[in-house]
Amino acid sequence: MLISTRGRYALRVLVDMAEHRKVGEYVPLLDVAKRQEISEKYLENIVKSLVKAGIVEGLRGKGGGYRLTREPDRICVRDALEACEGTLAPVSCLEAGARPCARMAHCRTLPLWQGLDQVISDYLNSRTIADLMQPGVSGDDYVI
Repeated sequence: MLISTRGRYALRVLVDMAEHRKVGEYVPLLDVAKRQEISEKYLENIVKSLVKAGIVEGLRGKGGGYRLTREPDRICVRDALEACEGTLAPVSCLEAGARPCARMAHCRTLPLWQGLDQVISDYLNSRTIADLMQPGVSGDDYVI
């Protein structure tokens, strides 16, 4: 599994929106783009995926922009990544809606992939946007 720039930027956008939100107001995407040093055009495509997933909502016109649909501690990292990346399954046979593999009953590696999939899911489900907002949290020692 390799998380693309799109997925990494989605997390940055959500953290930025969470940190700069005011009750009832929308955060202009141009402001997010400037703070994050990411093209506004590129962010528009990312935000479309987040809107479609119900993680953010938008408003056009004066005073418009985007805002989170729920509190940062109620948005898990997995939901955000899946909105932009699609499946996070380590192998295609574990993707949602995948056709059963003819070898599944005899596959010696399937338990390995199922275990890895569970570890990934558990970890990403246990982390929220609020967690990413905390300085010094274990696991935030990388650069995106």
